[in-house]
Amino acid sequence: MFGITDLTTFIIGTTLIVLLPGPNSLYVMSIASRFGIKTGYMGALGVYTGDLILILCTALGAASLLHTFPVL
Repeated sequence: MFGITDLTTFIIGTTLIVLLPGPNSLYVMSIASRFGIKTGYMGALGVYTGDLILILCTALGAASLLHTFPVL
């Protein structure tokens, strides 16, 4: 079975996953606490840029895969 079967559980699970601090959040908090707010913002920008590159590569790869194999 594919898709969302219980919307309430999906929303609660998604919210909890987004709110949990991950390695990126811990990195930015540690940099900001040691070197100041400006360096923390630069660290957050670096994390954001890295995530953006990964998301774009994934989206472009998935798009080309779906274009090549429409059955998927």
